[in-house]
This record gives sequence, C-alpha cells and structure tokens, in this order.
Amino acid sequence: MALGEWEIAKAEISRLDAMIAERVVRAPFDGVIGLVEVSPGAIVTPDTHIATLRNLDELDVRFEVPERFASRIRLDQPLQLRAFDSQNLIDARITALESGLNTLNRTLAAQARLQPDASLRPGALVQVRLILEERPGALTIPTTAITESLEGSSVWVLQDDNTVKARTIEKGARTDARVEVLEGLSEGERVVVTGRQALEEGDKVRVDDSDDALDVNDIVPEATTPGMRNQWFSEEVLEETLKEAP
Repeated sequence: MALGEWEIAKAEISRLDAMIAERVVRAPFDGVIGLVEVSPGAIVTPDTHIATLRNLDELDVRFEVPERFASRIRLDQPLQLRAFDSQNLIDARITALESGLNTLNRTLAAQARLQPDASLRPGALVQVRLILEERPGALTIPTTAITESLEGSSVWVLQDDNTVKARTIEKGARTDARVEVLEGLSEGERVVVTGRQALEEGDKVRVDDSDDALDVNDIVPEATTPGMRNQWFSEEVLEETLKEAP
C-alpha cells in the first residue's frame, strides 16, 4: 500500500470513529432515567425523544403567594410541604422570588429547594406550609367549634351544670384545623366541637365516656323536659380545651 493510500485510510478510520462517538448519548448530569422510548436498532434523529433523565437529589417546588403576604416573603425563608397522599412534612427553603407581582391574579411567584424525599416525584402536586408569623401563647380552638352567622362568629361553651351557652368570639389567625381566639374565651374553658348544629341555648348535655359513645349526629334527641333536649357527647368532644399554639 502506498503511503498516500495509508494516510487516506487512517483519515477514513478517524472519520468513522468520530461518527461513532457522535452516536453515543451521554447524560450531562447524574440522575435517574425513566422509560426508554426507542428500541435497539431504531433510527433516531436529533429530535427523537429517547428517555427522560431527572436529578432526584435536587428538587424545586414553585408556588404563588397572595399579594397581602408578599411583603413577608424572603429568600432563604424556611417552609414545609407535603404530598396530597401523605402526612409526611418535608423541609424546604425559598431560593428565588419573582421580581414583581402577577397582575392577573395578584400573587408573587416563589421557588423553594427541598430535601430529597422518596415520597415525592417530579411533577407531583404538593401543599406548601409557609409560616409567616409565630404567636407564642395564642389561644386556639378547632375550626369545627365555630358557628358563623350574620351576627359574627360564636361557639357553644359548656357550663358548670353541663348546659351549653352561645358566646360570641373574635377570631385571629388560623390554620387548616385551628383558629386563634382574640376575645370571648379563656384558657381552660370547654367548647363543643361536633354536633353543634343540633344545640340550642340552655340545652343540657351528658358526658358519655364509654367506648361505644355515639356522636350527637348519630342519635335522635329525646325530650325530657319542656323546652329542653338531652344531647349525648363523647368525653373526647367535651374535653377539647383551649391550647397554646404550637
């Protein structure tokens, strides 16, 4: 083989090696690959979707905060979130904030980086819990204890003689399950948290602490005195007292 032919052959080999190298798909980062959508031997192009690669060690969540709370959001602010099908709370911190409000829905967009968690997958819907203010010593009651009307908010308070009396309260901050009481109740007072729709002023209740105690909604009140009805509540209901916010 002449020297010229040898050089041409070497160049062709180099060209073919370069073409083969271009056919190798290399991930730009370490991660977990999903379903592969092509089979060996299939013809692919630069536009062919082969698979999705995700870095599960770094997950971000994006959410929006109403305008009235926007001034209280800051970078590196801690928060918690959970998946809709889980009670497990996951810690995260805000890593980015939009420079302005969304003029359509009056919200501020934010992004948070969370710790890796096996219960979450990219694309999942989550609930975000963002603590805007802490109030040590606040009195709170379950949201189910409150009756709303045109006159305002009220609760049924258990008296010493086991009768109930309606009392107007002033509400403060709230969570999903509890409401802060600013005025109208004192710590240690007992309030009815279930079956309140069936009560009237002065109704007498009897605490039933047996294992098979019925909820007030499961029984038919039996009149024993004109103008008064007996109601049965489990001890768990009546012993729900005002507590300090955690």
